[in-house]
Amino acid sequence: MGMRTATSERRRDTLRQRLARRTKAREDGLGRLMYSLWSCHRTFRLPFPAVVGRLLRAERNARITSWRFLKRVLYCDPLFRSYCAQVGKGLHLVGAPPLVVGQGRIIIGESVTIDAPTTFAFARISGKEAVLTVGDRSVVSCDVAIFIASRVSIGADCIIGPGTTIFDNSAHPVDPKARLTGKPMSASEIEPVAIEDNCWISSHVRILPGVRVGQGSVVGTSSVVTRDVPPYSLAVGNPAQVVRSLNRGDLTVENGRERL
Repeated sequence: MGMRTATSERRRDTLRQRLARRTKAREDGLGRLMYSLWSCHRTFRLPFPAVVGRLLRAERNARITSWRFLKRVLYCDPLFRSYCAQVGKGLHLVGAPPLVVGQGRIIIGESVTIDAPTTFAFARISGKEAVLTVGDRSVVSCDVAIFIASRVSIGADCIIGPGTTIFDNSAHPVDPKARLTGKPMSASEIEPVAIEDNCWISSHVRILPGVRVGQGSVVGTSSVVTRDVPPYSLAVGNPAQVVRSLNRGDLTVENGRERL
């Protein structure tokens, strides 16, 4: 019985192979007919009017928008708020909530936008609570990772570009013996990071421990910031160097916020 089944399967395979070769070659009427049917099958469509396509597109957009709204309101927003000590009005999460690793204090200002994916990773050294603050109207783009062992503060009206990483610690001890024995970082390897108001940190920037980026400054793409950036400066490179000063122009301060 098994031999008969195997023989019939081989015959079917051989028949399929012959038909495939005949269709591909198109040497006779049957081959040409089969090739025409195969081509029609690939390109066949119904003559729908344009209004049907617009209705389908509207339905798809409404379905996606409704799902994103429900996901944000019923899952993402409550989940992220549960990690935060304080959240201002108007928080906007784009996509999934930030991945929060470890325990620390998160303070979010008003009208803050956080894109996904984003990671906030905390480390507790010597019993001190790590703190992350994001000021009013600031934007944290996708693929941003912030590592906090002491304090990282982002001011108001800041833009943190995609792929940026901010460290206030070395993540591992510099001493090779300490790494082998699994000891934590020393206090000297942890220094707070501050990004003042109205700064633009471009994409794929690395900000290292102890850095202060002055108000109104810009850090160029893929720069590695190892020292302080003065206010209203443009810094680029690895290590980042100030290449020119930025003109404040007609900016004035009203209620603690710069305005044109």
